[in-house]
Amino acid sequence: MVMSVKLWAGLAVLFAQASVATLADLPNIVEPVQIGAATKLPATEKWNEEGIAKLTASAGKLLQTAKDGNLVTPVVADFAHQTIQEIEQVIATIEDENKIAKMDLENAYARFIDAGPHLQASIRGLSSMKQIVSEKSADHETCRGAQVPLMHAEQACRNEEAQLKIAYEADEQALTDTYHSIKGRWCPNEYDEMDEGFFASNENDMTMYIDQKAKVKESERKYIEKKEECRAAEEARMVKQTECNQAQEQLEFKACEYGIGVSGVNQHMGTMWSELEAEYEQIVRDVTGDAEDRQKEFIGVTIVKCLLQKIEENQLAGMPCNETHADEVNAGISNCHNQDIDVAHLQINPKSTPQSPADAEHPNIPCEGDFMAEHYARLDGEVVTDVRERCSPCAMVVHDE
Repeated sequence: MVMSVKLWAGLAVLFAQASVATLADLPNIVEPVQIGAATKLPATEKWNEEGIAKLTASAGKLLQTAKDGNLVTPVVADFAHQTIQEIEQVIATIEDENKIAKMDLENAYARFIDAGPHLQASIRGLSSMKQIVSEKSADHETCRGAQVPLMHAEQACRNEEAQLKIAYEADEQALTDTYHSIKGRWCPNEYDEMDEGFFASNENDMTMYIDQKAKVKESERKYIEKKEECRAAEEARMVKQTECNQAQEQLEFKACEYGIGVSGVNQHMGTMWSELEAEYEQIVRDVTGDAEDRQKEFIGVTIVKCLLQKIEENQLAGMPCNETHADEVNAGISNCHNQDIDVAHLQINPKSTPQSPADAEHPNIPCEGDFMAEHYARLDGEVVTDVRERCSPCAMVVHDE
């Protein structure tokens, strides 16, 4: 708050017209005044405690100065009256500025309140990402659960295939042995005639060979069929495993995306809140400092107003200012200086800076222990090892600092 140039000029002219001797008592901030000429005063921007002190002292001395038969002249009294009106305008301005300062402070504090919904909306936006991670985790777990029976079926099939292969190879070896045992018995070069005795002696071996050959064909058929069945089982398992691997990749990608999102929101909230705090603290420093200046100025101009009112009262009462009334004059000056001036309405008591909102909870990150425990601990032991080995860490650091 700065006392108006008009007020300074009014007081300066008042004191100049009242007594040339009082010019020496005017504040240093008032330049010499030429009556009838334009009044030129410097524009002050800060509270001038020394100037107000000199001004009140000059007003007091004016009450004690004898002029025109030791009476307050009508000109001086009229100028005092006009200057009092100027002071009242200054007081009104001080009070208006105080209201504006309080409003500025309230608006600055309101920005904390206004930021709340925005920050909460940012946090709520993360809930959808959290839900997606939860859904991807459930999809992956379900998929791995379906993969395990296919693994069992494939393994069981391979075991049967291995047994059928052994049986087939044994039957084939037996056929080979039987073949070698009868090989050459019916060669035309060795026998010109084949009698009944010859056929009777070799019939059993020949029957064994024919039966074994049929057995080999059956073993081969079973083995080939089982092998094809196992190939289909392997393909079904591989299709499901590929599907599950993709589900795992989607889970880990979304988990990283969620972590990065939380870090971003927390960083945004921290930066935004810090800026609001810095702005509010600066406004608090400004308005409280200005409020103290306004209170001092209010007290100063109120005292000056009181002293000028004494001049008016003395003029109306026709009371001289000589030494015969020195006690009354000094008592009036003392009363003006010692009056109880209420500045409570000019005091500013800012609210404390609100506590910053809590950060969004940071999720578990692939492939850390907590993430493994949260998403992979319930998986079947037959797949969990491979799942852990396949885990891909986040490409970006997503932990909050």
